[in-house]
Amino acid sequence: METEKPKLLQQRLRQIVEAIDKEVGEDNIRLSSFEHRGHRVEIVNVIGVPMPVAPAWTSHDKWAILGLYPQVVTTTLDRLLDGDAQKDSILANPDFLQAHRVMGEWGWTASYVDSRAAIANIYP
Repeated sequence: METEKPKLLQQRLRQIVEAIDKEVGEDNIRLSSFEHRGHRVEIVNVIGVPMPVAPAWTSHDKWAILGLYPQVVTTTLDRLLDGDAQKDSILANPDFLQAHRVMGEWGWTASYVDSRAAIANIYP
């Protein structure tokens, strides 16, 4: 999302996670971070309980990048840094765009599955 103060948003997200951890009192929420192409990506790790996601975030210029997984954040950051955020996205695929025109707003609920890879995983 575009924001006037992406660094402030990052700071507030960090404060929210720390406040939740303090409120819960179990000390099982950890913030960690790593560098990706000159940007600090922060990740929320929950220790000791099942957590199907690992929320992460960073910023670039006026963009705050948030995702349920760090891979989503780094991929989005790569696309922004490489100059064309949609060049290899399904949103640039002409067949997908045509299907969306036909289906209208319901077209955004479409999903993609690599059938060959899925079958290979199911029937090795």
